[in-house]
Amino acid sequence: MNARELAIRAHRISGMQKLEELYGMICYLRNTPPARVVELGSARGGTFYVWCRLATAYATLVSVDFDRNELDDERMRSFAGPHQRAHLLDMDTHYPDTLRQVTDLVGFVDLLHIDAGHAEEEVRADWEDYSPLLCPGGHAVLHDISDGGPIGQLWGELAKRYWSIKFVEANGNDGWGGIGVLRV
Repeated sequence: MNARELAIRAHRISGMQKLEELYGMICYLRNTPPARVVELGSARGGTFYVWCRLATAYATLVSVDFDRNELDDERMRSFAGPHQRAHLLDMDTHYPDTLRQVTDLVGFVDLLHIDAGHAEEEVRADWEDYSPLLCPGGHAVLHDISDGGPIGQLWGELAKRYWSIKFVEANGNDGWGGIGVLRV
């Protein structure tokens, strides 16, 4: 499946990311398949679908979200390849037990996707808690980084500290959207 098809399928699954932004991110990340993925916030699983397709055949993938239902969990488990290990944690990312369970499951992380909270303080807390798990050269993906978006200020700070690239739809100053990728 090519990057455009993957973006379209993921967009149809959840509709929570803008198609153009998803496509750019997929094109950038597809040449560095992660073996250990942690996703904070999954909604209906669109990006989890992407991570399963981009990850190595024997990857471990962990998705944390306290607002999924059994149908979402069943569908998301079906996204994993036959040798991939998918762990869906029905937990709040800010609880200490959550970080402990994530660490027990994956140890260090090649790709960290932060999209659980949509207020700057929530996202900043997720960054502070989970970014230490990133391996050198690993990638962090943050959603809603566009100008005027809820985490634009945090993104600006992080983009100065790490190599970064962002994917923002042409009319991306509408207060939501934008996908930023950091390499640590």
